[in-house]
Amino acid sequence: REPSFLPPGSPEVDETPPGLPWPKDTVIDHLLICVHGVAMKDDSLATYLATMRNNSAHVAEKYMNERPMFMAVDAIDWHHSGVSAPQDTLDQITLQTVQGLRTMANNVWLDILYYTSPKYKYAIVDAVAELLADKYDQYVATYPQFSGKMSLFCHSLGSVIAFDLLWHPKRK
Repeated sequence: REPSFLPPGSPEVDETPPGLPWPKDTVIDHLLICVHGVAMKDDSLATYLATMRNNSAHVAEKYMNERPMFMAVDAIDWHHSGVSAPQDTLDQITLQTVQGLRTMANNVWLDILYYTSPKYKYAIVDAVAELLADKYDQYVATYPQFSGKMSLFCHSLGSVIAFDLLWHPKRK
């Protein structure tokens, strides 16, 4: 097999089942799960994931020709884990004017402020741990030829979350 971070052919292969990135018979040698940073929204997560897959394919083609493998690149979205301050609270504490500044503050700085709060920090860490386990279990159940090897690619606040998760794997 050719080394690749993308499935054989195009990611939009006709035989790919709906909701799955690759056909079920794809041999997956390694799973790279991305943990995003602050201000990641639905549309930007899809763009981010496509960019990660394309960049990974470029790296594989350029530097890994001698090692045939297929690495699946996927992501989790901890913003949709249900861990966030209530919207009415956000509306009360952020600027009512200057919509651009308010949006930027809500999308970027509040992620950081929530994470520095013990109430939200541990809820986010627990949610990321659960999302990672669920994503891994999904690949094991869906792709019978998945080797089980996995790595994390984290950036920005996602790196801090992953560090805390790995540094303190079990909390009471």
